[in-house]
Amino acid sequence: MAILSSKPFQGWQAVSPRAIEAGDPQLEQARAQARDAGHAQGYAAGLEQGLAEGRQRAAEQLANDAARFAAVLDSLAAPLASLEQELLDSMLQLACALARQVVRRELTAVPARIGELVREGVAALPPAARQISVHLNPLDLDLVRTMAPRGRNDARWELVADASLSRGGCRISTESSEVDLTLETRLTEVFARLLEGGTA
Repeated sequence: MAILSSKPFQGWQAVSPRAIEAGDPQLEQARAQARDAGHAQGYAAGLEQGLAEGRQRAAEQLANDAARFAAVLDSLAAPLASLEQELLDSMLQLACALARQVVRRELTAVPARIGELVREGVAALPPAARQISVHLNPLDLDLVRTMAPRGRNDARWELVADASLSRGGCRISTESSEVDLTLETRLTEVFARLLEGGTA
């Protein structure tokens, strides 16, 4: 048995791996499947990463937009709140001025009300009150003189003209107490109750 061939040796040439691969259809099919699988896997990973980054950027943008929108709303609301408070204050001042005028006009139209007011003030004094001084606007003094009751445990009333008092009000004092029924004080009390949400 001859191991060596009797043919003359012409040299050896290495076979290119490409030549081997190009000729094997199974190898080509495996390569195509691996390429497709790698592409699909890379595409899926890239898609997931892209979606995650897109969601994060969208959330950040949405948060920034929401913060800017809230700042715009705050900047619009602050002047409105201030304007609303100014409007309420102006309306209250107008209502107070109107109330003062209505009360003054009412007292001018029905002057007997000052007499009723003086009686209420005297009734508010302690029962043993003596030396009662009723301070009135000079224009109201003449009206009250004609209506002033005498006697209340023999106490005498002294009517005192006081130009610093507005018409329609009085201040009643004794040696130990005082009742302030000036128009300004009464209106202030009414307005304070209105501001507290109560009724006048």
